[in-house]
Parts: sequence; structure tokens; C-alpha cells
Amino acid sequence: MPGLFLGAAVFTLGEMAETPAVNDLVVGLAPSSLRGRYQAVSQLAWSVAGVLAPGVFAWLLDRGPALPWALLVVVCVAAVAGTGALRRVLPVDARHGNAS
Repeated sequence: MPGLFLGAAVFTLGEMAETPAVNDLVVGLAPSSLRGRYQAVSQLAWSVAGVLAPGVFAWLLDRGPALPWALLVVVCVAAVAGTGALRRVLPVDARHGNAS
């Protein structure tokens, strides 16, 4: 039980640190006429992932203990590659966390 509470606390702290930065980035990248749409799509993507993740990980875990970790490695590698690609196309202000 302590591990469950510790995991929930770490997850909550991560969400609290990540959410403002992602929201600022989405707003900073969106043209002013499309900010609402960009925010809606971003929220929808995070919500769908939050709904699907427990089922996907339970399904993978049922097929083997290494499969969830393999998926996480693939997703992390894709995120690093995507971040590198984004740096080339982001406005200078957004690269340095100054998007507004």
C-alpha cells in the first residue's frame, strides 16, 4: 500500500510540473485564430491516452512482464526523436520556454 501511495504522489507531482509547460507550448505554437482548437486537440489527445493506457498496459502485462517496458522504450525513443525534429521547426521563443 505505501508503494501505491508513493506512486500516486510521484505521478501527481509529475502532472503538476508537466501540465503548465505543455499548455504554454501549445498556446505559443498556435496561431492566435486557432488557439482554442490547438488546446482542444491537445487536451483530447492527453485524455484519450489517459483512458487507453491502463487497458493497453494490462493487456501487455497479461502477455508478458517485459512487454509494457518494451512499449515504454519505444514510446520514449519516439519522443526523443520527435523532440529533436521539433527543435528544427519551432519558433525561437518556443525553443527556450518563452512562448506566449
